[in-house]
Amino acid sequence: MKTIYKYLFCLIFTLVGCNKEALIYETEPVKGKVWIEDRFMENPKKVVSGGTVYLANNAAAETYLFKTDVAKDGSFTISHQPTKKEGIYLVAKFDTLGISYQGSFDLNALPKDGDGTTSLVLNPQYPLGILKVMLLGPTPSNQPVKDAEIFLFENEAQALSIKDPGLNGVVRQSTTNSKGVTFFYNLLKGNFFVVGRLKTSKDTLYTNQVQVAVDDALNQKDKKPSDITTLTLRPNIPNARLAVTVRDASNLLSNPLKGVDVYLFSSLSQAKSIYDPDDPKTAYYVDKKTTNEKGQSTFEGLEAMTYFVGVRGNLSASVPLRYLRPLSITLTSGAKATLVVNAR
Repeated sequence: MKTIYKYLFCLIFTLVGCNKEALIYETEPVKGKVWIEDRFMENPKKVVSGGTVYLANNAAAETYLFKTDVAKDGSFTISHQPTKKEGIYLVAKFDTLGISYQGSFDLNALPKDGDGTTSLVLNPQYPLGILKVMLLGPTPSNQPVKDAEIFLFENEAQALSIKDPGLNGVVRQSTTNSKGVTFFYNLLKGNFFVVGRLKTSKDTLYTNQVQVAVDDALNQKDKKPSDITTLTLRPNIPNARLAVTVRDASNLLSNPLKGVDVYLFSSLSQAKSIYDPDDPKTAYYVDKKTTNEKGQSTFEGLEAMTYFVGVRGNLSASVPLRYLRPLSITLTSGAKATLVVNAR
């Protein structure tokens, strides 16, 4: 019987370069299941529905001796296997959502489950740059949050549009899993801004925005599960208040400055737009007020966070005012803060 199989497989596999020793086959089948597992994304191992298993004399299955499709329940069967198994591999491949999962297994040492079933676990081969993001709930619990939206933007100004009806400049969008984790791949090299939001039945919560650098030369093998960008939802309690008084520090009287614009920014890089020739764009600042005759402007209903204050206007008809406070001010929930800006 083995002689019949020997000549039968010689006839079938001549075109793929079988050697004489590998053409002695036995009738014992190779059976098992195929799984996919993504440790980087912390996704649980699960059975695949589809894919292909190859019997090959090379670890990449560039050429192969035999192949079979994986069933919907993840099972596969190869009816015959070489008697001499050295240098022979089972290579499994499965593609989904643009991601290729692959695995190569020595036929002499196939991995087994606890019940003795052959278990082929495939790992993802992500293309180009990858970015892993975790979203946590507000303090003090800081628990992972599922079903939150995570957005990737090209720059900080676009990231601020997260609160606008129409988002501007979104590169990618994803949703967190049960562990509060989501993943971006196939990214080109560059800097991105990541921000998240969670829509509830009562309100919408937002996270801080984080700048990340992506290297498209890195793949999953270069990364560790700990390589993660963390975002934290901020409690939406818009009841803080900030009163800003602007005075003219160019004279001894420090007279209040009427009719100058006071801007609130959420970051120092955004606040530097106060020096631009044109007025800061709406996307760059949180709020804007004009001082009254006492040089005062008041901001109501602010979120508890850190702000940077900038002032723009004219000391006189010929002297422009461009002032940026070098220190930030942090407001807590319900805070009523007063800030005096001595401009010149």
